[in-house]
Amino acid sequence: MELPPWVRPAPLKAGSVTHGKLSADQWRTFCCVHLVVTLGRVWGGDPSAQQFKLLTNFMDLVFAIETAGTLSLSEDDIKLYEFHMSRYLKGFKELYKEANIVPNHHLALHVPDFLRFLGPGPNQRTFGMERFNYVLQKTKTNKHPGKEQAKLTSCPTH
Repeated sequence: MELPPWVRPAPLKAGSVTHGKLSADQWRTFCCVHLVVTLGRVWGGDPSAQQFKLLTNFMDLVFAIETAGTLSLSEDDIKLYEFHMSRYLKGFKELYKEANIVPNHHLALHVPDFLRFLGPGPNQRTFGMERFNYVLQKTKTNKHPGKEQAKLTSCPTH
């Protein structure tokens, strides 16, 4: 498959310990471009097969992510996000009975509130916010509550 010049190739060992952590942008490209094509080819044949149901569920997640990440949003777009995210979570519970619903699943249902209040997702994913997330991940707290705030306020984010 030939990729447009602005799309990076999939990491060779994505998800493995040897590869290390993927950035948010690498995860998005991997899941919303590469896995869509690969899983569509591998699982997209028989609509009655379990794998097709897994693919449909995954595509609901991708559609919600892509909708929330557009540069402009209307109320209809936000309702489309709500529809696909709700259907993804319902399908997730049906397809992965042994898996737990985690806080991020619940928080995903509140994304429409943020989209309505703060605007499109790219406005919320600025370099400064990404950099601050990086700083938070690298901050060693040594499990001493209360000392994190002092460290974070004195830490440069540029």
